[in-house]
Amino acid sequence: MNKERIDRLFEILNLGNVDEDKMIQESQNFFSMEEFYNEEELEEKVGNFMQDIEKSGLIDYFLSKAKENKENECVRGILGEGFYVFISDDSILDKLIENSEEYGLEPYVITKLIDNVKDMTLLKKYAQNYKDYDGLNVIDAGNLLERIGDARIYKRMDRKLERRQKNK
Repeated sequence: MNKERIDRLFEILNLGNVDEDKMIQESQNFFSMEEFYNEEELEEKVGNFMQDIEKSGLIDYFLSKAKENKENECVRGILGEGFYVFISDDSILDKLIENSEEYGLEPYVITKLIDNVKDMTLLKKYAQNYKDYDGLNVIDAGNLLERIGDARIYKRMDRKLERRQKNK
């Protein structure tokens, strides 16, 4: 993996605003695919691409390119739904979640990224502060708490909820 390959990906993604068919054809060539619409193969190729970026230490470069393109709705959508979800490093996922506005992330993408986080400490933080994250609601916070399985957090959240209801 190198910076030139990442640059090429962003050139291809930027074609989506001008000529979607050309973007699809170029993406197919970029990922060495015979048929672009084979979703399983595409996910595997993109997943491997993102793992290569992480292993090569170029994730910060990739994210800087993503920031440069945050105003491009097409690129932003493809990155959010198709690329970020394959990031395995929780610290990188946290960076995206905490700085979602910098990357132009939609609420549903933030929720998907949180679902991919494995670090229980981060999950607790997201659950306890769910109002701070676009896309998270009480139900999502409850689901995170279930994943964590820490009864003490449930009790604290219940007490907070009871106090809020009494104050109304």
